Amino acid sequence: MGGGGVTGMTLGDADARIKLIDLGCATWEGGPAGSLVQTVQYRAPEVCLGLEWSFPCDMWSVGCVILELLDGGRLFNVSGLAASVPQHLAMMQRLTGQQAEHLKSALCRVLSMVNARAH
Repeated sequence: MGGGGVTGMTLGDADARIKLIDLGCATWEGGPAGSLVQTVQYRAPEVCLGLEWSFPCDMWSVGCVILELLDGGRLFNVSGLAASVPQHLAMMQRLTGQQAEHLKSALCRVLSMVNARAH
């Protein structure tokens, strides 16, 4: 899947050990839309799109970490730049299947903003 952390080690390895990850973006539940609440590689779709968020976005992050532990590599190898949001969302859609309608309309708004800044 990618490279980050201890590549090649999975939960199935006898020597695998799990440590608590950095929760440097931790914040109170229900913060304002568009606020920085998650490490970029573990951001939930609603956070990427600048929508309102709540504790379910933490479950998304936990799921990403678990898949990385099982696979031994980074799930979403993206940067924190706004231009990488469409790429990140495309990776999410490939992994999960179809996105919800409210996420699609928000993605269209993000793409319009990115395109406007590029020109």
